[in-house]
Amino acid sequence: MKYTPGPWTVAELKMPEFRIQAHFQVVAWTGHDKRPSNLPYEERKANAHLMAESPNLLEVCHNLSLLLHNRGDHPDDETREMEKKWLKKAAKTMKKAQGGNV
Repeated sequence: MKYTPGPWTVAELKMPEFRIQAHFQVVAWTGHDKRPSNLPYEERKANAHLMAESPNLLEVCHNLSLLLHNRGDHPDDETREMEKKWLKKAAKTMKKAQGGNV
C-alpha cells in the first residue's frame, strides 16, 4: 500500500473545518460542508494535526525500530548519534502532532 508522501499541512477553513493537504492536493478532511462534524473545535483541530504528522510519525517509528533492532548490547558512537537524532525528531514530531509549534 502506498500513501501520499509528505509533508502534509493543515488548512483551517471558514466553517471551521480542517483540510489536510500535500503538494496542493487534499489528503483528508475533518468534516465536510454537507455533513459537518459534531466534534468540538479543539478536537477537530487536534485530529487534523495528528493526521498531518502521519508521514513523519511513520518515518520516525520505522527508523527507531531499525536502530533498536540492530543496536546490539554495546552500540558504537555512530549508532548512539543516530539514536539521538531520531529520538529528537520523534519528540519534535509528537509535539507537532499534538498541535504545537516547533
